[in-house]
Amino acid sequence: FMEIQRVQEGLEAFQQAVRLRANDPDIQLRLAEALRQAGRVEEAETQLIAVAKSALDSRDREQARSRLFDMYGEQGMIEKRIDELRARSEENPYDVDAPQLLGDLFMRTGDYALGLEMVDKSLAFQPRNRELLTRRAELEEALEDWDKVLEVHRELIKFPDADRDTHLAGIGQAQYELGNAQEAKETFKQIRDRGKVSKLYQKYELHDEAIEYYQRAIARNPADVKSYVSLAQDLVKRNRKAEAVAALEKALT
Repeated sequence: FMEIQRVQEGLEAFQQAVRLRANDPDIQLRLAEALRQAGRVEEAETQLIAVAKSALDSRDREQARSRLFDMYGEQGMIEKRIDELRARSEENPYDVDAPQLLGDLFMRTGDYALGLEMVDKSLAFQPRNRELLTRRAELEEALEDWDKVLEVHRELIKFPDADRDTHLAGIGQAQYELGNAQEAKETFKQIRDRGKVSKLYQKYELHDEAIEYYQRAIARNPADVKSYVSLAQDLVKRNRKAEAVAALEKALT
């Protein structure tokens, strides 16, 4: 419906879907987009904030925050929302949601130091607020204060349902930036998410370590074609072209 500009029909379909699957972030995000296209910006904002606050998957929360920022920019609302959220945070330092959204907006506008100041003020009252700690890690990374990035990720990884790969990536990156390359490499080995590992190895040009990582991944799962492709790419970067071809041929057998 949305693709053929039948906005109202699409909106009604997503509203019905949300009634049937109220906690499905994908449907909530689609409804928010339908509301935005229908000009119902406040309702779209409500849906996006709900996902940003409550979605179980951090990727859904991030997508909601990103769409919120884009919508605020489109509507010329960024400064207004920053002022409103700042006022809420200052009026009630125990407000759970306002400082998180405020920190994210400052991150996206590039006001890292100001965002960190606001987040730290709120953390003084909410030291175990995981989303606030996550915003702090992002802002410290943007400011390249790697000692503090390391500290925050080590704190975050202790949460019972922590996204270990995300925080291991943060810890390893901080270690590498602080000059502790061997420690960082050992940390990278613990990450199971191939996408995260690949980005880190590419960033620091650790092609030999990447080759070993993908060889271990293939040993665990010989049917994983993506690992063969990634292995071949890093073998080429080390000028081991014959081995790269062999890896690709094995992936096809």
